[in-house]
Amino acid sequence: MNPRSFSAIVGLGLLLTAGQATALISFGPPGALNSTAASDSDDQADEDIDGEIALANDAVSTWVAVWSSDNSLGGTIGGDGDLLFSRSTDDGATWSSAAALYPNAATDGVATDSEPRVAAGASNVWVTVFASTTDLAGGTSDIDVFYSRSTNDGATWSDPVRLNSGGVGDGIFDQDFQPSIATDGFGKWLAVWKLQALGGPTYNQTYYAYSTDNGATWSAQQTLGGQQTVNIGLGQGTAVVYHLGEFVVAWGSTEDFLANGNDGDIVYSRIDAGVFNAEPAGLLNSNGNLDTGADIYPSLANFGSTIVAVWESNENLSGSGIDDDILVARSPNFGSSWGAPGLLASNATSDVGDDHNPSIASDGGAFVVAWDSNDPLDKLTKTDGDILTVRSTDVGVTWTDVAPLASTAGKDKGEDVMPAVVANAATNTWAIAWESTDTLGNTLGVDEDILVSYAAQDCPSSPVAAATCFEPTAAGASSLTIKENGAKDSIGWKWNKGEDVDKAVDIGNPLTTAAYAFCLYDESAGVPELITELDIPAGGNCFSKPCWKETTPGYSYKHKYGSASGLSLTAGTGGKAKASVKAKTGFAAPDLPLSQDQQVSVRLHNTTNGKCFAAEFTNNAANDAGIFKAKSD
Repeated sequence: MNPRSFSAIVGLGLLLTAGQATALISFGPPGALNSTAASDSDDQADEDIDGEIALANDAVSTWVAVWSSDNSLGGTIGGDGDLLFSRSTDDGATWSSAAALYPNAATDGVATDSEPRVAAGASNVWVTVFASTTDLAGGTSDIDVFYSRSTNDGATWSDPVRLNSGGVGDGIFDQDFQPSIATDGFGKWLAVWKLQALGGPTYNQTYYAYSTDNGATWSAQQTLGGQQTVNIGLGQGTAVVYHLGEFVVAWGSTEDFLANGNDGDIVYSRIDAGVFNAEPAGLLNSNGNLDTGADIYPSLANFGSTIVAVWESNENLSGSGIDDDILVARSPNFGSSWGAPGLLASNATSDVGDDHNPSIASDGGAFVVAWDSNDPLDKLTKTDGDILTVRSTDVGVTWTDVAPLASTAGKDKGEDVMPAVVANAATNTWAIAWESTDTLGNTLGVDEDILVSYAAQDCPSSPVAAATCFEPTAAGASSLTIKENGAKDSIGWKWNKGEDVDKAVDIGNPLTTAAYAFCLYDESAGVPELITELDIPAGGNCFSKPCWKETTPGYSYKHKYGSASGLSLTAGTGGKAKASVKAKTGFAAPDLPLSQDQQVSVRLHNTTNGKCFAAEFTNNAANDAGIFKAKSD
């Protein structure tokens, strides 16, 4: 695992292997993404507009983050509200300093730029779309949709260009906003957005425009999905995905054009990437003709032809009440049909808070959903607003119990909102970024900053031979306990009476260079599967104190607020070598009971020098839905 450049990102993260049936993913503690976080005082993103942080990667190693800010960057640009960006070329290990996305940020007056969405395309081209009040030639000071384009892999960007062709000459009360964007990766792009017209007859419309020259020029705007002209109320949110020659678009609409009432539903349309004709709109939430709750802010992700859609709703579905919950639906045929909507969170029928702003991503085998919530989650969080997550490793059929993204959620005092989830399938790296007023242990100010949390894979898909690692010298000298209790899951592993271990040669120096990965495997019919990975990076500070501490015989790692509480490594001879790992407080355990057919295996890898510690478990003292407990062979 690459050491992250953020000092706070030092917890143990639970990692996933793409395509595994039971492998899980969790994330390390948050760190600041915007380089100005510790020194600024006005990094104020607009909380009234969804999606102020956008994050994407090129499926190789380049990541780009774009967000809205009124930070003047030391007076080099205005404080009117511009888009800033940061770029990583090492898969998120380090990030460039925050900079204005486009050259005219210092001269665009009092325009406010917001709601960015960014994507990477072919030939190192990236495109960011956003809403802005900037007044370009022929326009007015209403809100229009613009794009900025990079042709050098996100290093520099063009000045904004208006995307909505209807923005030239429209009224000052015509607001184009909530854009989304996707590409086929071969030069074709699709952008969608909402229009709210207030200057005459009030109506709400959804539009799209396309590009066939890799984002250099764009078509005139077109009405999406054949919806009627007049809309009652305000539809909310847009989303778009691509697969094999087709785009699928989803948006929130309050228009009763499908006998679905004016309560607010999720509508979708498919667009052919050859001729860019949109099919007539259909209801994504198949209960739309019967429900009475408002369904808004969809987010889409796909694995091949299977799309998983999530959205926010106050529909009283299956006894969930009229608070805001996150709903989910699947399409196995890329939008030709959709399954019935269901409740995403396991606590939806008992929670007391509201869930907002869902974001979903897939790494090509698993799906992760994050959203913000003020539900106390059985006292694991507060009501200040925290990021919650679930994940699915069976293409959205089933989902893990809901858990807080940051294990500090029950202790922090800041508000965490509007997450963006992104996966790099090529490197098995995940990131979730969001807006927050959390000070991260008084290392940041109380203003809004952009935080980020990562996960990445270091464990081999199958366990290395135990004989190539250090092993216990006696039967029963290693123990493993896993407890599954909703958001209070835990894991503990002890390795005692080990073969001779040298402190310098075998353990290395985790104060500076030696990183570790705890890998847990379960066998089914003799075939091992990685089900849990805990990563322990070298060095770093856990808020105000170093994470690692050197002892005479070895080293210990402790993270007071981390999803894993620690690691201990002790060198020694004659059976005195030992190690231990603990994880709790928001840790998501693998589903119990384990198969253990024929065994469960643990490997603790030093990912720097290749040394490892091993234990095998072919028997158990307990293995049921709540606990697995065993001693080694």
